[in-house]
Amino acid sequence: MSAPESSQTEKTVAQVAREFQFTRNPRLGALINYYPWLLLGVFAFDLIVFGKIAEASWTQPARYSSYTALVIAAIFYYLLARLTPKKLTVLWERDALRASAAEFIAFLAETQAQLNHRASKLLSLVATIIGLLVFFALPDLPEHSLQAYARLFLFRAPFVFLSWYLIGAVVWRLFAVGQLIDQLPRRFTFNVQRTHPDQCGGLAPLGELSASNAIVLLAPGVYMVGGFLFFGNDPKTVLLLIIGVIFEAVALTAIFVVPLLAVRNEMLRQRELHYLEFAKLAHGVEENARVLFSASQLPTGAEIQNHFQIVQGLRQLNQENRDFPTLPFRAAGIALRLTAPQALTLLTGVGVERFIPSWVTTFISMLGK
Repeated sequence: MSAPESSQTEKTVAQVAREFQFTRNPRLGALINYYPWLLLGVFAFDLIVFGKIAEASWTQPARYSSYTALVIAAIFYYLLARLTPKKLTVLWERDALRASAAEFIAFLAETQAQLNHRASKLLSLVATIIGLLVFFALPDLPEHSLQAYARLFLFRAPFVFLSWYLIGAVVWRLFAVGQLIDQLPRRFTFNVQRTHPDQCGGLAPLGELSASNAIVLLAPGVYMVGGFLFFGNDPKTVLLLIIGVIFEAVALTAIFVVPLLAVRNEMLRQRELHYLEFAKLAHGVEENARVLFSASQLPTGAEIQNHFQIVQGLRQLNQENRDFPTLPFRAAGIALRLTAPQALTLLTGVGVERFIPSWVTTFISMLGK
């Protein structure tokens, strides 16, 4: 807010934020929102109905870990969709972005259009084709009969294709969020507030948004890296995992590292401007002191007191400049935010069945017979 806005304008901004559509297609949005529950339901149904068939594969730690990674990614995407308009609006309300209400509303509209661009449908189609190729390329239950394999295939195939279709839609929006964060310093001037309570100059919402964006990709990435421990003997699977890890690294760089570097560069530029302003003030105080104490008459007590207060203010300003925030997050906070959700994936990767009571596995085995 470059100037005080009327209450009606503020209501308009709040209304636009409330009506923001991260996923404009209601059916696609519903599928993404309910995907974690669908995922858990499919896993439970498979263990009960196909428990005997899937014994050699689905009850392995790697299988649990893959489900955990997908659930974490889906949940954090759900949160990301709701956080994006809220965090952007908080930036504007804090006056961290020098933008009028009309400029900010236009930016929200452009962001919504980019998130729901028609190209996202094309990416979903491409992802589905990739999923089809991966599904047939991976070895799957070679020790079981063709009849059992066919039953499992008919059960899993629709879910796998749906998952890859949603992956395409999700990945498009992750890149769109990364792009909007990257464009913010170019679109608006930041007002970095040196003494803001968030210790990030009032820009902490940007760091939180970036972290939420990264977690959606980081959870599957941790699983794929761990996949080398389980599938290291199969060249075909290792090749697919390598491709996946490379994609994860490139994507995380694009949606997390590059946008945060753009924000950091703008914050560094703001710091340099403050340093220049401080240098001018310091030079003025120095000149004033030289004139004051080189005069033929000694300065009065009031003049000395006034000069002392100016010097004290300058010292305080110098200390604030030393603590000038140059990152939109605190290192400890973002490290915890990025790593904590991965603990569950790693826990299941080392063998979640160790923590499941024996009567639960016995009951599931009985249902599968």
